[in-house]
Amino acid sequence: MSMSAAVGGTKITSKPTRYSLKQVEIFWGFLFILPWLVGLVIFTAGPMLTSLYLSFTDYNITSPEGPKWVGGRNYSRMLSLEFKTADSTDENADAVLSPGYSELFRVGSTIVGATDVLFWKSMKVTLVFALIALPSSMLVALGLAIIGNLSLPFIRLFRTLFYLPSVVPGVATALIFQQILGRDTGWLNKVLALFQIQGPAWLNDERYILTGLALIALWGIGNAMVIYLAGLQNVPTELYEAAKVDGANAVRRFRSITIPMITPVILYNLVTGLIGTFQYFTTAFVLTNGSGNPNYSAYFYNMYLYKTAFAFSDMGYASALAWILMLIVLAITAGVFLSSGKWVFQPNAPRS
Repeated sequence: MSMSAAVGGTKITSKPTRYSLKQVEIFWGFLFILPWLVGLVIFTAGPMLTSLYLSFTDYNITSPEGPKWVGGRNYSRMLSLEFKTADSTDENADAVLSPGYSELFRVGSTIVGATDVLFWKSMKVTLVFALIALPSSMLVALGLAIIGNLSLPFIRLFRTLFYLPSVVPGVATALIFQQILGRDTGWLNKVLALFQIQGPAWLNDERYILTGLALIALWGIGNAMVIYLAGLQNVPTELYEAAKVDGANAVRRFRSITIPMITPVILYNLVTGLIGTFQYFTTAFVLTNGSGNPNYSAYFYNMYLYKTAFAFSDMGYASALAWILMLIVLAITAGVFLSSGKWVFQPNAPRS
């Protein structure tokens, strides 16, 4: 389509605007992702920026007053530690520590105090649980995937049965395991009693509660199992055939072929498992009625964050807790990715 106009008796004809195929594709591409971009800005980026601002404020959501800027006070309250030496190992910490500090732990006569003891306790619980639950979940999921990759009768039924628990709601799972892990009437302890083994109070003893929660975490490894299974089925069979010709046994083939070839899948499950572990909430909240007892031994970081925001209505401090959690997870995940170049197989990487 062209347009013409007369200027000073001279007829000027403008050329039509033409767009290349690439420009047209870019336009339609942005048009199709526009709803997602709008949702990202409104429902994700917007709330994140708002919470970042609130983390520097004193904001009670039940108060008619708005947020009050306090700078880094929330972060200082959260992270402040104090180290004091007592005159004796049994001296009261309140007589040694500065006002506002409470005893976190002591080593000999050295007392470590914190302004927010629950922050450090909840972080410790979360880290210890991650060290217990994450390796065990990954190993069991890999073992089930190896079995599921075998040519056995009813193998599809086997895969389905072990995947189904991963889609069961978390609250239902918690209530089921409340019956399984009970001390006197629990099914697991009744089975142990058949072998003359006295089962512990899995969910009521601070020495065993994290182990009990780790056992519950094994219930939902079906998703990781399926991902491992996909990785195992993607290993070229000619590698196994060549290894057999060279005389490699099953263990050597697994160690030298299977594990290196599925390291990208292991990396994926490790990262998603780390993120999921640091977000652990539902099962522990239901089984302890939100208290994290006994003695805060199951008081996870997300439970503390949730109660700070919605039980104590301190949204400013809760926002600071959320951002510290994000930074911790980001740092650990970045460390995993930085180390992945040394242990993750990359078929297209240049050889030295």
